[in-house]
Amino acid sequence: MPRACLCSLATLAFLWAIAVRADDPKSTTDQQGKTHLHGTVAKVDSQNDQITIQTTNKEGKQSEKTLSLDKNAEIHTSGGKTAKLSDLKPGEEVRITEHDGKVTKISCESAATITNVNAQAGTVTVKMTDENGKETTKTFHLTQDMEYVDSTGRVATLDVFRAGDRVLLVEEEGQLRGMRQPSSQSPTIGSRPGEIKK
Repeated sequence: MPRACLCSLATLAFLWAIAVRADDPKSTTDQQGKTHLHGTVAKVDSQNDQITIQTTNKEGKQSEKTLSLDKNAEIHTSGGKTAKLSDLKPGEEVRITEHDGKVTKISCESAATITNVNAQAGTVTVKMTDENGKETTKTFHLTQDMEYVDSTGRVATLDVFRAGDRVLLVEEEGQLRGMRQPSSQSPTIGSRPGEIKK
């Protein structure tokens, strides 16, 4: 009897975890068991290695989550350069990678406008403002491990992106790692990296 009860509790816990994930379209889990979460920086606590982000679920309800960083967590600016937790500012859009309950990577997202998508060549060209405030055009080669996310926060494919779309990009060391459509509930994307217009 106790064994059957434990099995039932384990099953309920598993189903609850699935329900929570389904209600939070801003998070996805990859094959390595890492969870990817998108949100807006609300607060940075460098002394305690914590970051608080604001997320919006599919019903448009906003919530805040405070996450603890792994001691070896990687942090990248919107231009893809290595940074420290204290470099992050409230209002910046970020992609967070979690593993075993700890943040292992934070990548700031850059606002851009797609000017061309070439699926055959495996490239996307965007117009964006760099970290120095200058408008620039960049062409990125798309890799197999690229993450595509649609406006509902769900995993997508390249074919949902078109020339003229405003997108948020994750760039790391000159390589494009992720591209997502901003959600209809999120604030309007600004012209500078990380800038949000309310």
